[in-house]
Amino acid sequence: MLNSENTLVDSLISGPATVVIKEYLSKGEAVLRKKHLKEKTGAEICRSYTSLIDDLLKSIFTVKSSDVKCAESVALAAIGGYGRGELNIRSDIDLMLLYRKRITPSIEELTEKMLYILWDTGLDLGFSIRSVDECISLAKDDLKTMTSLLDLRFLIGDRELFDILNESVRKDLFNRKRARAFIDEKISESRSRHQKYGGSVYILEPNVKEGEGGLRDIHTALWAIKARNARHLEPYSLGLISERGRSELEGSLDFILWVRNELHFHTMRKTDQLTFDHQERIAKLLGYGDTEHVLAVEAFMQRYYKHATGVNHYSNLMLSRCLHRDENKRKPFFWPKKRVKIDKNYTIADNVLTVRDRDAFSREPEAIIKAFEYSQAFKAEIDQDTKDLILSRLDHARTEDFASEDVSASFIKILKGKDIYRTLSEMYKLKFLEKYIPEFSEIVCRVQHDLYHVYTVDAH
Repeated sequence: MLNSENTLVDSLISGPATVVIKEYLSKGEAVLRKKHLKEKTGAEICRSYTSLIDDLLKSIFTVKSSDVKCAESVALAAIGGYGRGELNIRSDIDLMLLYRKRITPSIEELTEKMLYILWDTGLDLGFSIRSVDECISLAKDDLKTMTSLLDLRFLIGDRELFDILNESVRKDLFNRKRARAFIDEKISESRSRHQKYGGSVYILEPNVKEGEGGLRDIHTALWAIKARNARHLEPYSLGLISERGRSELEGSLDFILWVRNELHFHTMRKTDQLTFDHQERIAKLLGYGDTEHVLAVEAFMQRYYKHATGVNHYSNLMLSRCLHRDENKRKPFFWPKKRVKIDKNYTIADNVLTVRDRDAFSREPEAIIKAFEYSQAFKAEIDQDTKDLILSRLDHARTEDFASEDVSASFIKILKGKDIYRTLSEMYKLKFLEKYIPEFSEIVCRVQHDLYHVYTVDAH
């Protein structure tokens, strides 16, 4: 960034801290704003802003711990979005000062001196001071604290002390029993959040963080994966998503992070609602223009909804696969007791529909539509392995593969059946509709920019 950490330390020692910090932040944000507009990247700006704040906080810690001659072991850690290294401009910066056993006068003085400076920076800061035992004890009774400890990141200080906390988090908070309870609570929290913010990816003025298809969807999936697996593992290394899927997900996240940064840059505060006025302004900023058939804002929002759909789809996919593996590990060898054969390709057990042969769709791609037909007819959930096979096969399928009379007959049955919205939604999520009806792809995430059409054309 503009200053190395050592240069910033020297500036803090030699000049008035508040003036030095405000100038540092102002110049740093100006550089990022220019890069944000020029390169149209979201993730890189978040990483750079995280680095900017890292250097600032480490410098303040270095100067103030030297001032008070704090001999006790302490460590400064980042948590939350800041801990993930995904810090949007103007977002909350959550910090924790970790100590070993008890607070001493020098630790109190260090805290006071740091906070005295930080309160004058204009940053939205959350600051806590805790021992390892206090962290674990509080997290056991507080879901928000427990969640934040999944995103811990070491900044400066006693690394050994930080590692002790990390180990305690893994051992005492996310053992198998607690991890499952935590995941259940996060899934319930996610459902409530979706309802609060509109219950659909395709609402008129989406919330880019909390709404369905927003950033919180991928956070929830990654929290669940971290809770179920060793925290040192990189979540994407577990085979829950293909390289192609990961690339698509990262592209969608980059776009949504860019949109969120733009909202924050423009308003100079946290603003996550993509309102009509912001939509029209950002469409122009991205170079969209009105055409004979599509308004600039409609083209921009179609792009936004496609990316939000991607985030929602891959987040749910990773979460489902994570939980599915977990369930398979816990099933006794004789489960399920009763399996009913539907046809040569499908069976149902405990209201779950499963394809019998993993090569069935390669031999008979037309058999894919039967999964949706049987799911609707028997009110059964399609097994995750079967969903994965459908997605994999449709990547290589042609529209001609589904041109038979049998496929048409199945589709008509589905349209005449009950709970048609749920079935068509599943066909849409698993990419069958746009493969079977190529014209459908032209209206995917298509929006009409007025107050009367609450959802996109494909959702209608």
